[in-house]
Amino acid sequence: MRKLSAISLLLAGSALTAAEGPVFHWLFEPGRMKGKEILPVVGNHTARFSGTARIENEEGPPHVALSGVGHRVWVADDLKGLPLPKDEITVVAWVKVGRPLRWGGICGVIQDNGSYERGWVLGYENLRFNFGLNSEGTEVITYLKDSVDYAKGLWHHVAGVYDGAEMRLYVNGKLRVTSAAQKGAIRYPPRPLFELGAYHDDDEFYRLTGGLHEAAVWSRALSGEEIGGLFNAKADKFPLPPQPLEITGGPFVNWMDRSTVRLEWETETPMSARVVFRSKGGHKLEGKLDNPSARKSVMVRKLLPDAEYTYRIHAKVAGGKNFVSKPFSFDSSFYYRLPDKPAAPSPFPKDELAGIVESAAKSILDSSGIRKGYCLVLGSAEGRLAYELARRTDLQVVVVEPDAAKAQAARASLNKAGLYGIRASVHHGGLDDLPYGPYFANLIVSGSLLMDGKLPGKSGAELLRVLRPAGGKAVLGFPRAGSGFGLLLKRWLGAARDDTTVNLNLGWSVVTRGKLKGAGDWTHQYGSADNTTNSRDDLVRGEMGILWWGEPGPRPMPDRGGRNPAPLAANGRLFVQGDRTFFGMDAYNGSILWTLSAPEIRRSNLPRDGSNMAASDDFLYLAGGRHALGIDAQTGERRLSFSAPKGRHWGYMGVVGNQLIGTSVKPRSAYVADNGQWYNSVEAQDIARLVSDAVFSFNRRTGKRQWEYKGGLVMNSTITVADGVVYFVESRNPDAGKLPTSRLSPSVLNKQHLVALDLVGGRKLWEKPVDFSKCETMLYLLFAKGTLVVSGSKAQKYHTYAYDVSSPALRFAEKPLINANVPLLWKKEHGAGMHRKQPDGSIKITTDHGGLIQHPLVVQDVVYTDNRAYAIRSGKLLREDLPQRKKCGNMAASNHSMFFRHFYHGIWDLETDERIELQGIRSGCWIGIIPAQGLMLAPESSSGCSCTHSIQTSAAWVPRTVLKKSRR
Repeated sequence: MRKLSAISLLLAGSALTAAEGPVFHWLFEPGRMKGKEILPVVGNHTARFSGTARIENEEGPPHVALSGVGHRVWVADDLKGLPLPKDEITVVAWVKVGRPLRWGGICGVIQDNGSYERGWVLGYENLRFNFGLNSEGTEVITYLKDSVDYAKGLWHHVAGVYDGAEMRLYVNGKLRVTSAAQKGAIRYPPRPLFELGAYHDDDEFYRLTGGLHEAAVWSRALSGEEIGGLFNAKADKFPLPPQPLEITGGPFVNWMDRSTVRLEWETETPMSARVVFRSKGGHKLEGKLDNPSARKSVMVRKLLPDAEYTYRIHAKVAGGKNFVSKPFSFDSSFYYRLPDKPAAPSPFPKDELAGIVESAAKSILDSSGIRKGYCLVLGSAEGRLAYELARRTDLQVVVVEPDAAKAQAARASLNKAGLYGIRASVHHGGLDDLPYGPYFANLIVSGSLLMDGKLPGKSGAELLRVLRPAGGKAVLGFPRAGSGFGLLLKRWLGAARDDTTVNLNLGWSVVTRGKLKGAGDWTHQYGSADNTTNSRDDLVRGEMGILWWGEPGPRPMPDRGGRNPAPLAANGRLFVQGDRTFFGMDAYNGSILWTLSAPEIRRSNLPRDGSNMAASDDFLYLAGGRHALGIDAQTGERRLSFSAPKGRHWGYMGVVGNQLIGTSVKPRSAYVADNGQWYNSVEAQDIARLVSDAVFSFNRRTGKRQWEYKGGLVMNSTITVADGVVYFVESRNPDAGKLPTSRLSPSVLNKQHLVALDLVGGRKLWEKPVDFSKCETMLYLLFAKGTLVVSGSKAQKYHTYAYDVSSPALRFAEKPLINANVPLLWKKEHGAGMHRKQPDGSIKITTDHGGLIQHPLVVQDVVYTDNRAYAIRSGKLLREDLPQRKKCGNMAASNHSMFFRHFYHGIWDLETDERIELQGIRSGCWIGIIPAQGLMLAPESSSGCSCTHSIQTSAAWVPRTVLKKSRR
C-alpha cells in the first residue's frame, strides 16, 4: 500500500499548522510495531496490545485484528501526563465490527456505573455507531446514536465531534446525527482507562470483534469539511471485501494424523480455493486447491497440538471474482487417536517364528475386520503377536501373561519397538481370572495357542465375559490345528450362549458375540421415534457400578444450558454431539472411533424443535443446513447425502426401518444457543416453535426420495412415528406461512389439526381439528399402547390429553378421514413444579430451570409427566411422589429404572422405589443420561456449569449384578 505522510494522511490537503493537528494518532501497521507496542504517528504515547490481539497486513489495509476474547489494546490506565482534550474534542477511527455488542467501544476514556457517568467514547450499540460524552452541563453521558445500521465485517470511517455546545457523529465522511444536550468542558473520571478496541471501565469490559486500522484524537472540533477530507484521503485504500462464500455442504474437518487435517466442502459453482488457519497465538497455516471444483478437499499440515484455530475459506471463480467464508473454529486438542506409530525397527529376529506370527496377525485381522478399540492377547508369544497387531492397526493391545519372566521379556521387546505404554501393555496374571471388567475387548486372540497349541485357561468363560457384545470377536487358531480343534474349542467355550456364534474353520475359528439379549437402543432424541423417552432396555436396573470413564471431557462440549441434543446408542456404539464436533464411540469400553468437526451443524432448544441426529445399527444420520448425512457408524465416513427441497434446510430427523424421515424449514431458523441461552423463560424468544412446511421420506440406504407431504405448518416437537404411522400436529393458519422464518410464536400457530400419515407411502390417513392452546410453553406428542399422548404447559399448569388411535379403521382407511373419530380417552390438568422438602420439613414447589418444559415418559402402561404418573389408557392418577430432581434436565427410562439429573446423576429404581445419587458427577440441562446397550451411558454434558460437582468426564455404568457375576 502506498504510504502517505502524516500531514497529507490526516489533513487531506488542508493548510493546518502542527498545533492544529491531533494530540494522539496511531496507525496499526507492521512498520510501527515495537514488540507489543504501536509507535505513535503523533505524540509520545504508544498504543499497547496483548493477548490474542495481532497485527495483520492481508486482505485489505494493515490493522490490529481482535477476536472479541482474551485481548486488550490500550494507551494508559490513568490520566497522569496525558494531554487529553478539555473543551472540545474530535475522535476519528477506521474500524470494522464483526459482531455487534450492546455496549461496544472503539476509542474512549469513560466511566459509566449507574448514576455516575463521566468521560467520552466513540463506539457502537448493537448495529449502530455512537458517540458518547459527558460535560459540566449535565450529570449523564449523552449517547449520540446513528440512525442507520453499519455493515458487519466492512471498514467504516467513524468520527465523533464536540465543540463545547454540540455533539456530532459522522460515518464515512457524512454527518449523521447531532445533539445539543451537553454544554461546557468535558468531565473525566478520576481513575479512567484510555482504551482502544473496547468499551472498558471499572466494572465492564466489552471487547471488539473485528479490526482497527487507525485512531486519532484532536483537542478541537474539526469541521464537516475536514472530516470529509479525512475520509476521502483513504477511502480507496478500503476496497469492498470479497463476497460471502455460499457453502452448500460442510465444511468438514477430518484428522489425517496428529498434525494434518483434510478440509472438505461443496459449492454450487466450481472454484479454486485456499484455506487460511490462524491460531490465537498468530500461527498461520495455508492449504490450496488450484484446480476449480465444486466438491473441494484441501490438506492443511503442521497444525500445532492443543491450539485453537480460526479458519476462512477464500475462493475464486473463473474471471477473477473473489469470495470468502465467515470464520470457522477448529480446536486441535480434539485429537483422540492413539499416538503415532514410531519408526523403530522390529525388536524380533527374522526367523521362522516371525513368518508364522506375521501370517497369523494377517489372518486374525482379515477374519475379524476389527482395527480399532481394545485387543486382548492371552499369552504373550514373546510379545510378537502384540507387536504385529499394534503396528498394523489402531488397536490398543493388552497382553496377559501368567509367567512373570515371559511378561517382563515381552515388555522389554515392545518397549524397544517404541510401542510399550503407547499402543501396547503387558500384564502379569492368570488367564482364568482376568483383572478386567466385563465387555471391554473388541478382539481377543491367544499367543499361547499360537505358540504351543494349548487353549488359554481352563475354560472359555473368562474370554466370553470380557468380550464386547454387539460384534466383539475372538479369533483362535494355530498353524497345526487339525479337524478336531473345532470340537475341542466348543467344549472349551462351554454351553452355547444366546448372544454368541462360533464359526469353525480348519485354520482360524471366529467366536462372535452378538447383542445382549434384553438390551435396548436409544436411536432418537426421546428414545425412539415414538417419543416415549424409554429405551425398553430390560437389563439396566438396580444398583450400578462404573464400567469405564474418559474422553470426551468438557472442552469440546457446548454449554449445558442450551437444552442440547441427547446422545444416541445403537449396536454397541455411542454417538455424542459436542459443540459442532461429533463423536462415534464404543459404548462398552469408551474408545473414540471417530470425530468429525462440522462447524455449521448445531441444534439447541430441543423442547421447541427436534434433534438433528438419528441412529441405526449401521449409520448415524446427521442433519445440517440443506443436507442430511449418512455417516458410517464404525468409521465416521460420510457415505450418503440427502437434500431438503431447494431453498430449505433440514428440520426433523428420524429413522424407522429402511426409511429416513425428514422435514424442511426456512434457512437460519433453527436455535443454536451461541450466546449462552438457557431457554428457561416463557418469553417469546424462548418458546417460539420450529415448524416445517413439508414432511418427506428417503430410502435411508440408497438416498432415493420416496414421498413428500405438504399441508399446514408441522410442529417439529410433535412428530411421532409408530406402528407404521407418522403423527403430528400442524397449524393451518395461512398467515403464519408468510413469515420469513420457521421459528414461530405459539400464538400464530392456531387452526390446529392432529394428522396421521401412512409411513410407507406418505398418504394421509386421517385428520382431526384440535385446540392445544393450553400447551403454549411447549407441545409434545408420544405414542404407546395404541394411545397418542399430548403434553404441554401454560401459566404454571401442565395439560395432558390421551387419544385412542388403536382402531384399525384409522390405520387402514381407503380414503383420508376428515374430522376423524379419534376418541379422547382422558385429559388432565395439574400444577407444575417439583415438590422439594426443605430443612425445616416444609414443602417447596419450584418450576425453575425448566420446570415448565418436562417431556413425558412411558414405562409399561404408565405415563409420567412432570410430577404425576397416570395409567395410559384410563388416566387414573397412580402417584404424585416422583423423585426430587433438578428440573433443568429431563428423565430417561429403561423398563425398570429412570435416570435424571438432581444435584448429581440420579437413578430411580421403579421396582424397589429406591432413589440413588452418584455423587460428584452430573449431566447437562436436558437429556444427558441414557439407558441403552445394557448400560447407563452418560457422556460429558455439564460443560459450563458452576453447580456443585467435581468430575467432568464421560462414563458408563453397568448393573452391579453383572460385575458380581463377572468376578465369580
